[in-house]
Amino acid sequence: MKTKFFLVFAIVLLVTVSMFATLKGKDVADKGVVSDVSGLLSTEGSEWYLNSSGKEMIIHLGPEFYRDEIGLKLEENKNIEITGFVYEDEITPIAVKFDGKEYSFRDQYGRPAWAGRGNRDGNYRQNENNERRGNLHNEGRGNNRNFQNQK
Repeated sequence: MKTKFFLVFAIVLLVTVSMFATLKGKDVADKGVVSDVSGLLSTEGSEWYLNSSGKEMIIHLGPEFYRDEIGLKLEENKNIEITGFVYEDEITPIAVKFDGKEYSFRDQYGRPAWAGRGNRDGNYRQNENNERRGNLHNEGRGNNRNFQNQK
């Protein structure tokens, strides 16, 4: 009896959690279709939403450090235009037009503009010749490239 109850509880919990799980930007780029969407911005916590034609879409903007780096400062209740990958009620931007400026986020294949820069802290292993080799998380995975320090 206890085993049956536990099994039913586990299934109900799994179904409930999966109903509220949101996709990551990469998932939306993989599954989505490129579209142009515009509307008003809204925010809830750290999430940004696009409200267009009565539909609310989650915007997958990528890491906050990248938005800071490109100077994107979003404001609630302002218009935004997004060209991006749309899947159901979620969008992963390729390009964003906001406040008279255009910002790039991904290429047409979904590759993020912030990708390929080592680990998230920008830390690389250095050898005795002061050469950067791979990043700390990617060492030994077969796709390392040697980088020279830029001074």
